[in-house]
Amino acid sequence: MNQRSGVRSQRSEVKVCLAAFLMVALTGNVYAEDPCISSLSVGQRPGPYAFVVSTGKERGQPTCYICETADKPAVLVFARHATDEVGELVAALDKAVAEPKNAPLRGWVTFLSEDQTKLDPQVVQWGQKHAIKAMPLGVFEDLDGPPNYRLAKDAEVTVLLFVKQKVVANFAYRAGEITATARADVEVDRRRDLCPDGLAEERRAYRIIVQLVVHACKDDLKSLCVAFAAPPR
Repeated sequence: MNQRSGVRSQRSEVKVCLAAFLMVALTGNVYAEDPCISSLSVGQRPGPYAFVVSTGKERGQPTCYICETADKPAVLVFARHATDEVGELVAALDKAVAEPKNAPLRGWVTFLSEDQTKLDPQVVQWGQKHAIKAMPLGVFEDLDGPPNYRLAKDAEVTVLLFVKQKVVANFAYRAGEITATARADVEVDRRRDLCPDGLAEERRAYRIIVQLVVHACKDDLKSLCVAFAAPPR
């Protein structure tokens, strides 16, 4: 098996693992309804929007990271509340963005609120609590979010992964679904150690998302995410 085939095989297994993860999570009584659908579909282009940044050198400034990202790979998180569940998810992504070997991967978090000035200090405190350092955090002052993103009202969190100005993956969770997903007992291919027994269940969903960032971008940027070319241990 050549290297390209090996990468494609790993990428396929990551997607299978994630699909199984979501299917199991949605079989319970609480989440027996349809999966949450929110925002742009794979292949669509993320449009420009500005939000007031709460952390980092752009703090207090309306900023359009989409405009700055251009063709670079990125992960964009829309969230409605600064919860611990969202914090653990973002913390995992933040580590991937912070890794120098993963350049030019970038990412940021946009919270939705009716009052930016009221939520701003809460976002700062939340970021400090979860040690978010590489991903800027900020507030978009509209609960519906940027109009061209069509965020679902029942989506507590929407995660978009994109490269070369096209969405390559989309994840959406209702309130409480992140925890439900993380607790799911998923049958996976242990040969590649994608979801090892030694890994706490609460970390599994976040690890898979990070893996998908890696493999979704490899076809376009061969040097991306070298540190995550093999599943982390």
